[in-house]
Amino acid sequence: KSKDKDKDKKKHRTPEEKEARRARKAAKAAASADLDGIISDANLDDDANEAGTPGRVTESTDSPGNTGVKSPAAKPKAAWGDVEKGSGSLRGGSKSKTPDGGYVKPGRTEAAAHARTVNVFRQKTGVDVHIKSDVLEPFDEDDILSQIYNECERRGIIVTRVTKRSKHHAVIEDVAFSMADDLEAMGVHVNKVRIDCVPDYGEFDKSQRDAAGPNYEPFPYWATGPKELGELSVGIGLYFQSLLWGQRVMLGMFLLGFFTVMTYVKSGMLDEQVKGGELTGLAIPTLGSVAWAHENEFRLLWFVTNSTWDGDDRSVMMGISFLECLLAVIFIVLVGWLSTEQKQTIENIDVSNISLQDYAVKVDYIPRDADPKEIGTHFARFGKVNQVVIGTDIDGVLGLHRKRAAAERAAETAEVRLAKAEYYAQKKENPSEAVHKGLAKLRERVVKLDDKVSKIMATIDQEMSSGSHGRSTSAFVTYETETAKAKCVGLYKPGNLYAWFFRPKKLRFKGHRMWVHVAPEGSDVIWENLDVIGLNALVRRAFAWLAMIIVLCVTAAAVVYTKSLQNSLPPSISCETPKLDGSLVCDKIWTTTGVTGQASKDVLADLLQFSEQVDATVCLREEYVVRGQWKGNATAYQGAASPAALYDANGAWTGGFDASTLQDECAAMACFDCVCKDKVMDVAMMYVGLASDVDGYKALCGDYVEGKMIEAGGSPFTPAAENV
Repeated sequence: KSKDKDKDKKKHRTPEEKEARRARKAAKAAASADLDGIISDANLDDDANEAGTPGRVTESTDSPGNTGVKSPAAKPKAAWGDVEKGSGSLRGGSKSKTPDGGYVKPGRTEAAAHARTVNVFRQKTGVDVHIKSDVLEPFDEDDILSQIYNECERRGIIVTRVTKRSKHHAVIEDVAFSMADDLEAMGVHVNKVRIDCVPDYGEFDKSQRDAAGPNYEPFPYWATGPKELGELSVGIGLYFQSLLWGQRVMLGMFLLGFFTVMTYVKSGMLDEQVKGGELTGLAIPTLGSVAWAHENEFRLLWFVTNSTWDGDDRSVMMGISFLECLLAVIFIVLVGWLSTEQKQTIENIDVSNISLQDYAVKVDYIPRDADPKEIGTHFARFGKVNQVVIGTDIDGVLGLHRKRAAAERAAETAEVRLAKAEYYAQKKENPSEAVHKGLAKLRERVVKLDDKVSKIMATIDQEMSSGSHGRSTSAFVTYETETAKAKCVGLYKPGNLYAWFFRPKKLRFKGHRMWVHVAPEGSDVIWENLDVIGLNALVRRAFAWLAMIIVLCVTAAAVVYTKSLQNSLPPSISCETPKLDGSLVCDKIWTTTGVTGQASKDVLADLLQFSEQVDATVCLREEYVVRGQWKGNATAYQGAASPAALYDANGAWTGGFDASTLQDECAAMACFDCVCKDKVMDVAMMYVGLASDVDGYKALCGDYVEGKMIEAGGSPFTPAAENV
């Protein structure tokens, strides 16, 4: 059909099209015959004033005294948008120039021309023919095509694709101009009902459309289906299907979750929470910040008052949490639906495109010495076999072959550079010492690369002769027809463990049960791993799952550790406010100003013992610290002597300054935070060895500094890990 279509195009070309085609061929031949060179990294220029860059020889840079003599080496094709030196012209027709001959961004005209050359646009050499009728409603595109194909073929009309625009509207695409009139005259029959055909000649009239040549148009973003894009490749069709699906689903979920998102953002941007140090600069607004706002009686929902919801956000927040869970469930269901749709899309694309996968099966667990002819004879009972290819365990050798190919390419490039360098050196009457050194380096590089290739080849020969490679691992059997392949797959039942265990003897090959399944696409095969099947593959998968489980456990442990560390740290407070109003002056309770040496260590040790009796949650619950502000009153402890014994004979805490309250312990925790915040840089210098801990601040604030660093680094990680 494709050949007939090409013949028809040639037959109906106008004289203008033929002339344009000849002109394009001539231009292409002239471009491929063009010679230029970008050869040597060595500095081959004697004179700094000669045209061109040292070591870079171009066609417009002629050697002195040899005007018009060009390099014999062919020039690699320039990249689109590059500017050739000395010409300043862009491929694609742009005449833009820069003073140094650099890159010039192409305009829309050049971009469109380039898109046509690389087949980004959809090219139509014919016209679309529209058919409209209520009869079309129950039929899909393939059904319509199958019903009209034979009818059109009898009239000599080539029909290759039909797309449905709506229930009652379909389009026969890209019909040749000479055939569109015949199709319009005869119409088509669907379900034995005649339907009129209406050609669409676009912006040209009927007489001009044929002479206008091919029509280029971009694929419509919303209207193009995965099946049509699948003609380019299955991956492109699936990619755009997933892209459109993701846009629609994410937009819908964003609209449903907009209220929740705004609530989180509002809670995460509370000034009191940020000033109090409850959130670091890297924190992400989550339910944690919402909980803090609720605990500290911040109203996040502006419509919640004392007359509604009993003045409490909790009922509304419960609704928001339920909505979040519902969105997560909806998303999981939609992902499952997308997976099903993708499988159906692959089948639809597969019907429209012919590939080797449609005719081939992959056979595992074959004998190590299997012969292709014997395997072909065994599988020929299902239909005529076109080809049998044996896969071998060449995992290590294949890597060596890749290295050999890379080394050979490098050697060929070096030889070409050397040849061109020698060519230009011969044109110079008295080559300088730098030129000779450059040539010597190139010759040395060529010799080294040739030796490298020889060593790799010797290694390959040694590996292949050792007998540890080249054993048969699997076979790819290709049939002449899809029916034969389907019959083979139907009897061998891929993926059915029961069928494999109880394989009939007539389906076994030399006593081997074999594992037969549809062959993957050639680009999906990892040839180094052809011998990784069965138990070997299961063991590898088990190790992969074990590694993932370990990662999840480590992640969970890191989250738990980070959260516990955050609870053990003192609550961050604003230190200046209580100092100014006198409710908490740390230096009057635990004097550190002007105190050094052992005396400083003793004071800081007392402060640490007081602060260790409580944690952040206790001080928040007792409301000594609210919204990052100190709300207690520690004036009674200013100037008071420290108890003679902080612990009794049994090691129990005696109560500090006041055994009836935890206010003194929470004051110590708040002072702990203020002192350590002031000494962060000093402690950091001690950690890197640039200062010594003479006064005991590292012993006091070491864990604090480490905790704050982990908290800052884990703040974006912890919520994400918790959500996962």
